[in-house]
Amino acid sequence: MHSVYVPAGFAHGFCVTSEIADVMYKQDRYYVDATERGIKYDDPGIGVEWPLPVDQLKPSERDATAPTLAEIADELPFAYLS
Repeated sequence: MHSVYVPAGFAHGFCVTSEIADVMYKQDRYYVDATERGIKYDDPGIGVEWPLPVDQLKPSERDATAPTLAEIADELPFAYLS
């Protein structure tokens, strides 16, 4: 088991390269869809170098339809609602 700490408000993502993976999240508060944001996984403006070719990735529907960073740049930074 491995852990990665991602501070609130930081963009993050992962790519599973094995046949099986268990991913668990521990959050600082309950999930609220209205404050959840995403950035397109293959945004050319960011240039993430995934361990697999982009055409081999199988993103979730949410990740596949997320906006690019440029499309939401005017909305950032955002504040968390408590």
